[in-house]
Amino acid sequence: MPALSSSLSAVKCALLAAFALGAWQTCDAQTALTWAQLKEKFEAGNPTLQAAEAGIAESKANEVTAYMRPNPGVTGGLDQIDPFGTPFQGTTSTGR
Repeated sequence: MPALSSSLSAVKCALLAAFALGAWQTCDAQTALTWAQLKEKFEAGNPTLQAAEAGIAESKANEVTAYMRPNPGVTGGLDQIDPFGTPFQGTTSTGR
């Protein structure tokens, strides 16, 4: 049994060394991002920001079309108002 455990121990050490060397060789340093690159990366992967941008574009489109519609006007006629006349003139009473 001692020979078997020492051979397993040797295999474990060899695998660990191979993994450590392989991982060491494939690990690269992180690249520094500029502010513009970071902003582009953030904007591309953020669905909330994309939805907000769509809402802003829609509001701008509504603002442009609002200038194309006429403004509502309020008018009133004063020909039916007689401040010096008697109220209900020309109506008939029901006699109650």
